[in-house]
Amino acid sequence: MTSHQNPTIDSFENTFFFPFYSLFVSTLPLAAAVTDFTIAPIEFDKDIDAQMRVVAAVSNLRARNYAIPEADLHVSRGIAGKITPAIATTTAMVTGTSLFDCF
Repeated sequence: MTSHQNPTIDSFENTFFFPFYSLFVSTLPLAAAVTDFTIAPIEFDKDIDAQMRVVAAVSNLRARNYAIPEADLHVSRGIAGKITPAIATTTAMVTGTSLFDCF
């Protein structure tokens, strides 16, 4: 192999996915042509089924990747409902601990 060859790219070109990747990349517009694109946050609500289906699907993909048990939509909704209180509790604990440093 010469010094200018990249083994990662060379091996990727020989995979099953490369034709699909090439087709996908060829359909993307050039970055300079995309001038009016903006990204806006959306508010997550565990009671919106469309959002929860995405969360459950992605979390199940991750669970499958790490060989841990997958969760259905109902269980995922319960977990999502506990995240906000957990973040608020953690923030309060860190804030309280930081105040100890002030005195």
